[in-house]
Amino acid sequence: MKKYRVTKYDPANRDPYGIYIDQEDWTSYSDIGREQGKHGLLTEEEYLHVEQLYIEAIVRFMKIHSIESLRVTKLEKSYDVVERFDSLTTPEMKKLFTIVKNGDQLSISEIESFTKLILRELLWAQLELEDLMIVSFGFDYYMYLYSDEPVHSFKRRIESKGLYVEQMPDDVEEDE
Repeated sequence: MKKYRVTKYDPANRDPYGIYIDQEDWTSYSDIGREQGKHGLLTEEEYLHVEQLYIEAIVRFMKIHSIESLRVTKLEKSYDVVERFDSLTTPEMKKLFTIVKNGDQLSISEIESFTKLILRELLWAQLELEDLMIVSFGFDYYMYLYSDEPVHSFKRRIESKGLYVEQMPDDVEEDE
């Protein structure tokens, strides 16, 4: 499978080794309401907009390739994070957090809430469909898509919305 890094980070701001050099850019849900240096205050509205772009990227790839569901694998969750549920945690997110387990199939409609739980660091998992697609998440708002399916139209569409899609060498580690 080919590996693609899908992020909000402009590749033009990477050093020759691929490390993102803008240390003032926000990297987490917990950055909402905090000053981000030259980027200013991260608002809830801005965060939610970018979060939705990540979700749309997953759903778009699924739809382009007629994928209707993904299986939850490598699930990690701790119930002490329930204390971090806030006003942006929907009832659907809370229910999904409680009932989801390894091996569960998530429909496209469930992917949205589940991805929010991951991006908000309330749980971690991979989403997979056999040898067709894997969605994995790294630290600092990195998302990885593995697939042998064509990504040309997907890449154009996602980049037109404001995210970046970069094909990664096989030897590059995910957690950057």
